[in-house]
Amino acid sequence: MGGPRNNLTWHPPEVRYRVYALHYKGYSAAQINADPMVAASVAKTGYRLHNNTLAAAWRSAECKRCIAGLEQTYAANMGELVAQRVLEDVGALSSVTDVARYELAREIRELIKKGQPGDGENPVERVERLARSLATVTRDETARLKAENAELKARIAELELQLHEAGENRKIASGLSDDAIRQIEEQAGLL
Repeated sequence: MGGPRNNLTWHPPEVRYRVYALHYKGYSAAQINADPMVAASVAKTGYRLHNNTLAAAWRSAECKRCIAGLEQTYAANMGELVAQRVLEDVGALSSVTDVARYELAREIRELIKKGQPGDGENPVERVERLARSLATVTRDETARLKAENAELKARIAELELQLHEAGENRKIASGLSDDAIRQIEEQAGLL
């Protein structure tokens, strides 16, 4: 009386979970039976997966737990994709700091969801360590950006000087006033 209720229970767990996942994806009984992993298990165990077996399997508590886990994983993955696309669209992931903030927020959410320490590490200490690393990244990036800004300002000053010298040379060579040069440039479509 206490034996398996359908042929699927005679198959190893990885095959059962594969069958549930294929069902979740909308595969038919024929497509599920044609799957290489499922077909190999049927050949090994000798227990076929006919329509009645699969119908009973879909009603099982194991299948419902597996489907619930798949839906939760799918929702989490879709949420991640949507968040990343939104952040990319608004340019929020354009710097190392932005990416680090995103990863930190993701890690905090995971720690809260788990509600338990991972790898023997206290979740609060892990979040603090991640926040410190973000602060380090921010300082390093700020220093790098300041250096780039100084280089760009020097280049702008150099270009403005060259432009000014070119304008002076043009005015001297042509003997025209600034207004006359501006009118000629406007007529030529340069301005």
